[in-house]
Amino acid sequence: MGRVFDTLEEVDIAGDAFTKPLPLGPEGLVKTGVLDNGVTYYVRSGVTRPRGFAALSLVIRAGSLCETDEERGVAHLVEHLAFNATERFDHHEVVKFLESIGSEFGPCLNAFTSPDETIYHLRVPHHSSGGGGGGGGVDDPALVILDQGISILSEWAYRIRFLPEDIAKEKDVILEELRASETSAG
Repeated sequence: MGRVFDTLEEVDIAGDAFTKPLPLGPEGLVKTGVLDNGVTYYVRSGVTRPRGFAALSLVIRAGSLCETDEERGVAHLVEHLAFNATERFDHHEVVKFLESIGSEFGPCLNAFTSPDETIYHLRVPHHSSGGGGGGGGVDDPALVILDQGISILSEWAYRIRFLPEDIAKEKDVILEELRASETSAG
């Protein structure tokens, strides 16, 4: 049997294919910008399910390909540690907070590591419990919750806690995930 990649069509990587902006839909649908710290953000409204929630994501353009053989699994471990504790949130307080405002671990709060990126997702309510859009002032509960969600993303980007006991616990969880995936793969 031949090698599949020998039959693939050659791809020209010259030019602007990797530098031109991503296609983000019709003009004006997505607002983008760059913060002073270099973080690029994208805002798109009206597409989040369930209604009344804002989807927030942190995309880190680094994954398992950045690891040496000795470091294999570190990106996945860091992803797990993010839910454990940060400088500001201790002992799964991030998960407890998000569940207290109506987010569920799994569909509303999750992360994954791929070869080239690590992505954290969370959904937070963006409306006041009174049914309207909130008053829009700094004390508006919806804005307070949205601000808290953005703070969580910031903690995940810069302040994940790396205590030996946290690492040991999550390492065991990841090893169990690996065993389960190997068993299910046959």
